[in-house]
Amino acid sequence: MARFRKHDRMPSPKQFEPASGTRDFLAAEFERREYAFSTIRAVFSRYGFQPLQTPAFERLDVLTGKYGDEGDKLVFKILRRGEHEATGEADLALRYDLTVPLARAAAAYGSQLPSPYKRYAIAPVWRADRPGKGRFREFVQCDLDIVGSSSPLSDAEVVLALYDALDALGVPEFRFLVNSRHVLFGLLEAYKVPDELGPGALITLDKLDKLSPEAVVTELVTGRGLSPEMARGLVDDLTAPDSVARIRSELKASEGGQAGLDEVDRLLELTKGAIPTERIGFAPNLVRGLDYYTGNIFEWSHRAHPGRSRPAAATTASSAGSAARTPPRAAAPWASNASCP
Repeated sequence: MARFRKHDRMPSPKQFEPASGTRDFLAAEFERREYAFSTIRAVFSRYGFQPLQTPAFERLDVLTGKYGDEGDKLVFKILRRGEHEATGEADLALRYDLTVPLARAAAAYGSQLPSPYKRYAIAPVWRADRPGKGRFREFVQCDLDIVGSSSPLSDAEVVLALYDALDALGVPEFRFLVNSRHVLFGLLEAYKVPDELGPGALITLDKLDKLSPEAVVTELVTGRGLSPEMARGLVDDLTAPDSVARIRSELKASEGGQAGLDEVDRLLELTKGAIPTERIGFAPNLVRGLDYYTGNIFEWSHRAHPGRSRPAAATTASSAGSAARTPPRAAAPWASNASCP
């Protein structure tokens, strides 16, 4: 048997590498990850959230139609087996996230669950994607949800639980960004964006933390159909040093937009004192979950700069929001949800 000295490199043939987009974790890294997971579990348990474990795969009909056309393309399908194998059809799929399985479980065991139901899950999910640098087809997602309550306290509780978990992990320079679906649609109303162009315009505005203002203006005009004046006004106000003050002023003319600001301010007030003011703030160009979030939207970013609403240097690590219904058409109101890859 060949002997290898400590400094020798073992051969690493391609066939011994893990599949593309997946990773092996040796003891030291595995233990670091487990320590992080146990730290998060301890914080969530302290807030009264209960663990839930669901299967790694679900029926295909449970998952499809819940993530939009692009999301459905990334669902890892499992082909029929046995006598049905020749059909080439799929009937199962690896879970895409942890929220849809929760909705199924809540519908199945509703009478056995407390109300509101506060649940957390930390488990792997899969995406049938072609992974780029730093992205994976198998990764662990941390999910925190409250089902069965429409109280604004639910949003605050989720944000506070996440804040304490990040603080316990020692994550440096993170910041929560907050917006509301009502603010977003009030913004379109205030800037007189036609209804049929609104959703596309919001998706483009969400790219302001990745693209230059000029590139966003160009996409709004050539790709979304806005007039140059309308696009320029929106982008200039959203990227100005006093963008928050400008947007608050513009939203005074929109009843829905003002209602959205009230939601944002309520959340900021409820977390005041527990979260330093420089660690949480209103971000008017934050767009997430337009298909299902009905109230507040929030995310936390790593290396966020306190003086900017959504810094280009920040790494978004979590997105969340409140909804009257989840994407999977849950039977109970969905108060708040947070997912951290």
